[in-house]
Amino acid sequence: MERFTSSLTQRHIDKLLKILKKNSKLLIVPQSGWIKVIREALFMNSAQLSKRLGISPSAVRKMEQNEQDGKITLETLKKAAEQLDCHIVYFFVPKTGSLKNTIKKQATKYAKEILDSVSHSMNLEDQAISEEEKKRQLEELIEEILFKKRGKIWDKL
Repeated sequence: MERFTSSLTQRHIDKLLKILKKNSKLLIVPQSGWIKVIREALFMNSAQLSKRLGISPSAVRKMEQNEQDGKITLETLKKAAEQLDCHIVYFFVPKTGSLKNTIKKQATKYAKEILDSVSHSMNLEDQAISEEEKKRQLEELIEEILFKKRGKIWDKL
């Protein structure tokens, strides 16, 4: 039951991430950062934002610089967003396109490590197998790992 629930959750998250990813391409982070862009779009100066945040204008400039440099904290972004009458939204987008693909990629890595060590031993014993057979074994091992040992795939870097 647990495997079914986690697979269902994964599919649900993948579906949501697909929608977010599709729309995220439109949301390129402005070079000067969201805080400054939104502040200026609201015709608010840094002194006005500083008053709303209860910090100095120089602290606002530092906060905006930290956002540009990628050093700002999520907590600080939330506070700024609140004072700019905005919500902050963040999410991860899997590089592989989906969590399912990420899992398969890692399972493949895990399976290749196992097969490489077995293959090395077989080569030493002059029992090498064909490339076609290696591919078939790899696919079978990946399926077995995904079915029985999904949690183990993350033991390998």
